[in-house]
Amino acid sequence: MSDLKIRKSANAGRDGANAVYGGILEAISRQRLAPGTKLPEEGLSQVFGVSRAQVRSALANLRQRGLVQMEPNKTAQISEPSASEVLELFSVRSWLEPELAAEVARNLTDEQDAMLKGHLQKEQAARDAGDRIEATRLAGLFHTAIASCSSNAIARKYIEELVDRSFLAIYLYQRVGEVMCVNEDHSNLLDAFAARDGDAAAKSMREHLAHVLTRLDLETDEESSPDLTEAFRGIV
Repeated sequence: MSDLKIRKSANAGRDGANAVYGGILEAISRQRLAPGTKLPEEGLSQVFGVSRAQVRSALANLRQRGLVQMEPNKTAQISEPSASEVLELFSVRSWLEPELAAEVARNLTDEQDAMLKGHLQKEQAARDAGDRIEATRLAGLFHTAIASCSSNAIARKYIEELVDRSFLAIYLYQRVGEVMCVNEDHSNLLDAFAARDGDAAAKSMREHLAHVLTRLDLETDEESSPDLTEAFRGIV
């Protein structure tokens, strides 16, 4: 096989694994894959139209991100964070995100400010439409949108991973009828960004994450086993 064909084959393999990886991430954020859901290689291979090797590659990457549990001779499954793990997760977020919000506020460009305002408008539109799941998803992604405005690549990466893991926590522990992020909290953050006030941005983010944690019932744990084809409807 020529070098060109080898490279094309490798790229195709990465593309297939990336499709599975991205599809599972999106399904988690849309609350279509409950924590504990089994992820059979054959089923995912059929849904995404890729090889089982590509599925295994995607699952391995998701495992590194803390989103999938894999054990020898067992079917992989979506991770199930315990209540104590959720508290640890938000402890880390409450340490990292206020500092990043302060940095973003001090250096925010007009284009970034407009992007964040546009994201918040989409979040509010989902609330107005009564789409609780979409509003919750966009509220979580608002945090990665803020992180994307930072020049700190390592912090951006960590916050993306923390937000992804938070989607699992929300699925398991969200109080019935609650939208996880209060729109007023996000508006306060935008006000601090508009004023380029780093201290106010850090304070708003710290208070906001504390509010999010109060919307979790850490004594509740529900089980669900969705159909894989339905879980990835509109994603694949």
